[in-house]
Amino acid sequence: MRLILICFLLFSFIACSPGFAADTKLQEAIKLYNNKQFKESLVLFEEVIKSNPQDAYASYYAAMASQQTGNMSAAKRYYKAVYNLQPNGQLGGYAKSILLKVDPSSVATSLSTGTNSGAATAGQKGEGKGTTPGAAASQEDSTPKFDPRYPKEFTVRCRKEHGSIMVTPTLDGRPVDMVFDTGAPGITIGKDQLEAIGLRPPSGKPDGVTGGAANASLINFWDMKTKVKLGPVEKEMDLCVLESNSSPPLFGQTFFKQFDYTIDQGGGSIFFRQKGLAQGKDRNAYSVPFEFIKHGNRIVVTVEINGRPGKVMFDTGNSASAIKFHSQEQAEKYGLRVPEDAAVGYTQGVSGRGRVRIFPINRVKLGPIDQSNVECAVNDEGHDGTLPLLGEPFWKNYQYTIDMDNKQIHFVRR
Repeated sequence: MRLILICFLLFSFIACSPGFAADTKLQEAIKLYNNKQFKESLVLFEEVIKSNPQDAYASYYAAMASQQTGNMSAAKRYYKAVYNLQPNGQLGGYAKSILLKVDPSSVATSLSTGTNSGAATAGQKGEGKGTTPGAAASQEDSTPKFDPRYPKEFTVRCRKEHGSIMVTPTLDGRPVDMVFDTGAPGITIGKDQLEAIGLRPPSGKPDGVTGGAANASLINFWDMKTKVKLGPVEKEMDLCVLESNSSPPLFGQTFFKQFDYTIDQGGGSIFFRQKGLAQGKDRNAYSVPFEFIKHGNRIVVTVEINGRPGKVMFDTGNSASAIKFHSQEQAEKYGLRVPEDAAVGYTQGVSGRGRVRIFPINRVKLGPIDQSNVECAVNDEGHDGTLPLLGEPFWKNYQYTIDMDNKQIHFVRR
């Protein structure tokens, strides 16, 4: 996978909020934060919070500053404070969304459930626009089963490069090679990659920050409205444009979420069919159920790791290893310990290069796929914000169909 969201906030939203101008210490702290002086800004944010514990804006920035300095424990504490201060406000909705990624268990136990408070208050008078990569996709729950604007079914060519499935869509008519990534919420590309195909990248203040799977650092992003076309289907949609991107662009769920699709890696094709159409299952197929998480458009399956069941994300963009864990602590939760003699490797993500420890797992099983000595990678520096990634090396000998209607993956051995 490729793009994992950590946090976002528009400066204009806070700057227009009541009482902001009066608090010069908060202004000074935010200035330090924007200058990437995170430790110095955190000292001032904590002073503001001490004098005014009800200041949700200071708590939110303190959470981000803590995250930037690698103190995830403090970051979670501040995000929880923001939610408790504004459970029905936009800022509280943002905090809850982040906690659902970085500490979902705490959300279940300590935060109230219900409608997304951020979505409920968005657009109210005096509130600014807050966006995040893939956010539009999570709001498209009412997408019709069948859309007459698009063909009932179609096939596009794909190819494998370094283990990834590559497709070539066009952005405003310019072709660009992208990784077909079921683990990515939306379409992600770097500013330099846009310029390379002749498109002008966005400018001005970024719409937020996001983090990559390779390490824990953050990077600015902008939303950019673009016409995206793959095969005969063209949509106007938002791109997530990164300030810099050392990985190939990602072609994620927002474009193809209304289609079931069969990936035939050996034949070099992806067959798409609208979900509303009746479709028979190959009698030789073995079906594996999955859970679809609307927040981020994630496909989650349950695998057995050394006989122990655990949830992982089905990620066609993960080509480096059969399973990737985001931290050693996360691997231990799945019953694995990184051996002292584990090999050292490096992965490339949107936020830079990260070091991983590589070693084999005795046995991993998903439906008909039962493998021994499965290579896994564990980030040396990372966070447990998302589930481990189940990658292409694990199912490379199978053709598979993602059946969104029945929430099943149909595997057929090639």
